[in-house]
Amino acid sequence: MTSHTEAEIAYAELRERAGQGETDAFTASAFPVGRAYDRVLPPTRFTTTQRVAVARAVARGLDPDAPMHLTRSVILSS
Repeated sequence: MTSHTEAEIAYAELRERAGQGETDAFTASAFPVGRAYDRVLPPTRFTTTQRVAVARAVARGLDPDAPMHLTRSVILSS
């Protein structure tokens, strides 16, 4: 078990103990598409930001390939 996984589990447990509802913890790439959540809190590193943005859009029923109100684009290269 990595320290990242341990931190996610600890956060989820503390949130549940505080009475803030059932909480799942997983990496952004393991986001369970199709599950309903009232909130999604994505702690990420820069390399996973795109995956998190796509997962959040899908969770909200949005199409990540058709952003609303897009007036300009920024292209990041590595």
